[in-house]
Amino acid sequence: AKRLGDASLLFTYTTVQQAKDRAKSVLEPLALETRSEISSVLGCTRIVYDIKFNNGEARLMGYYFIDRNDYVLESYILNPVDGTFGVGPHGDEFGPDVCPDGYSPITQCEHTLSDEDFMSCIGQGQVEYLNANLTSAGACAEIRYSISEDGNWTTLCGHNC
Repeated sequence: AKRLGDASLLFTYTTVQQAKDRAKSVLEPLALETRSEISSVLGCTRIVYDIKFNNGEARLMGYYFIDRNDYVLESYILNPVDGTFGVGPHGDEFGPDVCPDGYSPITQCEHTLSDEDFMSCIGQGQVEYLNANLTSAGACAEIRYSISEDGNWTTLCGHNC
């Protein structure tokens, strides 16, 4: 995520099918890469990030490195005022809830799966959620990805905007 710089726009789409196809080609590898990125920040045991699908755009809204005590070690967030993506607050309590209020569980994928099976698990969860919640290219849906070293799981949660 650090390499993304201020590029919060992950991809654009004009149809729901295109959103699902691009989610597969962009977001599955991102989840796989994130799984190995946990060890890049000292003390990090969980990475959480949010992707928002809205008006034909998939954007990274926030990316958080969390420690064992649920505190933010580093964060990168989208500034809604000027649209830049940069360093966010740290030291704040993030909270232990994998799917906080307003979010519903989509799926869990074990880290013990092969890379291919892990990405397939992520992809199936994304598609099911987008099928049910992204009714048009202009509609809004958000997916939270929570990659935990402690539990050895990645959990996807959905939120309607």
